[in-house]
Amino acid sequence: MEPTDRPDKKILFLTNSERGQSTVVLATSHALLTAPGADVEVHIASFPKLADDVRKASDDALAAASPPSNARPIVFHTVAGLSMTEAWQGMLASGAAGVNVTSMPQRWWQAPAKLRPLFRVMQPWDAEAFLVVYQSLLDIIRDVGADLVVVDNIFGQALTACRFLGVDTMVLSPNTIKDFALPFQPGAVALWKFPCVGTAFPYPVPLYLIPLNIILVFAIIYMTITDSHTKKIAAAVEKYTEGASYETVMSLALNKSLNFKVLVSNLPEIEFPMRFIPPHLVPCGPILRPARPCAEVSPDLAVWIRRGPVIYINLGTHVQHFRPTEPLEMARALRTVLDRADSDPERKLGGLQVLWKLVMAKGVDFPIDEPGCDIRNVLGRYMDAGRIRIVDWIEPEPIAVLEEPNVVLAVHHGGANSFLEAVSAGVRHVVLGVWMDTYDFANRAEHLGIGIWGNKRSRPGWQADELGSALVNVLMGPRSAQMKHKASELARLCAANGGGRAMAARTILEEVETLRQARKLKLDGNGGEVGEHEGKEGNQAS
Repeated sequence: MEPTDRPDKKILFLTNSERGQSTVVLATSHALLTAPGADVEVHIASFPKLADDVRKASDDALAAASPPSNARPIVFHTVAGLSMTEAWQGMLASGAAGVNVTSMPQRWWQAPAKLRPLFRVMQPWDAEAFLVVYQSLLDIIRDVGADLVVVDNIFGQALTACRFLGVDTMVLSPNTIKDFALPFQPGAVALWKFPCVGTAFPYPVPLYLIPLNIILVFAIIYMTITDSHTKKIAAAVEKYTEGASYETVMSLALNKSLNFKVLVSNLPEIEFPMRFIPPHLVPCGPILRPARPCAEVSPDLAVWIRRGPVIYINLGTHVQHFRPTEPLEMARALRTVLDRADSDPERKLGGLQVLWKLVMAKGVDFPIDEPGCDIRNVLGRYMDAGRIRIVDWIEPEPIAVLEEPNVVLAVHHGGANSFLEAVSAGVRHVVLGVWMDTYDFANRAEHLGIGIWGNKRSRPGWQADELGSALVNVLMGPRSAQMKHKASELARLCAANGGGRAMAARTILEEVETLRQARKLKLDGNGGEVGEHEGKEGNQAS
């Protein structure tokens, strides 16, 4: 798999293997390999779980590259040690993580307590396991000798290794502008205008909630500063390395001026108002992987979708049902909107259909389609007419489903990828926020005028009356046409100039050229002598 000739540019990505972080890497790699005339060798270092996805991404990119092409297969490097998921599962099993961030009911007073384990979700390794991964990354970075190392923003071992080695670095993040720019907004709006993470307060924060919001923000700042887990890893890095300094996502988010770029999967037009964007922050737009159309992957599903307008329900892999309570509430809400659509005299949504991905927790089974079961009692006539599909797996990628012209509404949990996929497809949203940052995307959909927060009163679950009203209002309410138009406008904006993955790839290629010119100038200025790097701390924040 290793090419025999030296490419013009060599890019190394360091990423966690979890889909939420690795998707932007795979998407950008595709854009790099298919960029016209670019002679690029892409390397990806991650944990074994990602190897198959990298292989598929490589094959897809090579097949898509326009001839004549210099595209080369992606070179995968296996990182030693525990992946983030494996380390987190070990921490949960030992009880060291405290509460499970996805299982505890979400109320505002629980926000600080929920943040403490969230720090560990992003850095779940103990000190010894952290150093195993760190050392493996040091070896890979040295062996590859890339022109530029592009790092996952929450991969602390990678950030630490790059700073220690002083290699030319860029950060690639699936996060939003707000995640990196909010602390630097004028007027201290982070304290009083924007909801403290995890509270599910509305945006902007109502006057009567501002004092409480300020208290919660300071509580979380205190927890961040005093977090014992972070201190243990930092101490181990200092003790057992040759002078490295522990770097985390907080090092990026709380630094107003970095001397390397941070690419985000976002645009100002799909973000909350930000009066100041740090100069190192590059909004690329949604960085999404290309997907094969539904008609290629699942012809039967494509034919069914084309029968009439479709509501697409996909609450992600983490929202799993242990009992039929919430699926039954969903069914009742769907009955409300289906009945309303069929009774509309103009029949604008006549024949409305539902594609519902319903994931049960492991070991849990309750009837969905059996005669006499609760869900069939609610939706039976629509199920008999073939207008509802309830499945636990949908073969085409979510973006491929959303891009089908008949999909008129996305019901999702407010995950970043789910939100960006729906925005890119120009589909309206009903967001069922379930924890932490998912509430942020529910607020974002309402602020942008492209959807409704469907469980604002009943979070982290949902109730038929509130959800049914949201579904009806988005599809048939007085603002539905305006939402549809705004969603289409934002989709066109996101697709401009090749979309987010193309923007990320161009930025990376331009950065390599900029760095080369800088080295050449330095070489000329030093009379032809320059070191490989400026030193171990050569790429740290200014």
